[in-house]
Amino acid sequence: TSPGDVLTRVNRELVQGNEASMFVTVFLGILDLRSGMLHFANGGHNDPFLIRQAEPVRPIKGPRGLLVGAMEEATYVTGEFLLLPGDRIYLYTDGVTEATNAMQNLFCEDRLRKCLELLTDSSIQEILDSLKMELDVFEQGTPQSDDITMLVVQFNKHL
Repeated sequence: TSPGDVLTRVNRELVQGNEASMFVTVFLGILDLRSGMLHFANGGHNDPFLIRQAEPVRPIKGPRGLLVGAMEEATYVTGEFLLLPGDRIYLYTDGVTEATNAMQNLFCEDRLRKCLELLTDSSIQEILDSLKMELDVFEQGTPQSDDITMLVVQFNKHL
C-alpha cells in the first residue's frame, strides 16, 4: 500500500462522524533502505527540508493534498524522492514557522531555511538544539498558540 493510499483511507475514517470538523496535517514517508527512495504523501503539511552536503538547503517538493479529515472525497498522491547516503530530512510542524515574537512577527520558512544552512555540518542533536535556541531567542518569552515539533532523519547508507 502506498503512502497516498494510506492517507486517503485515513482521511475517509477521520471524516466519518467528525461534527467538530477536526483535521490534521500529515507527512507520511516510507524509505527504502536499500535504494534510498523515499515514497511520500503530504496531507497539507509543510514541505520537509533536504539537508545535503555541498548543496543549498531546499524543500522536498511533491504532490500536496488537502488537510486530512477536511473533505471526504479528498485523495492523496504518492511522490518520490531519491536520498543519497548522508542526506538528512528536516520535518517540522507549522508551529515552528508560525512562531511569533512580541511584535507578532513570524519566524517564517525563509528564516528557518537560513538557520538550517548554517547547520549543515552539525550533528542531528546540534541541529535540533540550535533551532530550539533560535526559536527561544526569537520568541523572547512570547506565549505560542501551536505546538513546535521538529524531527531530523538521516539516511546513512544503502544496505
